[in-house]
Amino acid sequence: MNRLSAKSSYAQKKKPDVLSTDKGWPQRFAFAAKDIADGLKMWRLVWVLSFSDIKLRYRGSVLGPFWMTLSTGVQIAGMGFVYSYLFKTDTTTYLLPCHLHDHVGLYVLHYQ
Repeated sequence: MNRLSAKSSYAQKKKPDVLSTDKGWPQRFAFAAKDIADGLKMWRLVWVLSFSDIKLRYRGSVLGPFWMTLSTGVQIAGMGFVYSYLFKTDTTTYLLPCHLHDHVGLYVLHYQ
């Protein structure tokens, strides 16, 4: 009985680590910057894992990686034409300069 009360008093005194060490947005941004820097240091590992994933995924196909690139390009072009029609803009000004980051993001997500 004494042992049980000691455990319950310990559980009441212990606070979660996340709330007790959180010092606001500056600390969160510092953690995010450190996490991104640590990820960028491992670029070789990301490259090797990505390359081996593509090789394993398309090992029986002759057109494998080329087909993945072509299908992403068709998707980007199709979305560009649809959105340029919906937003009533010229396709030459809409497709590449205005939303290049969207196209690159789709391309990167397709390879994951």
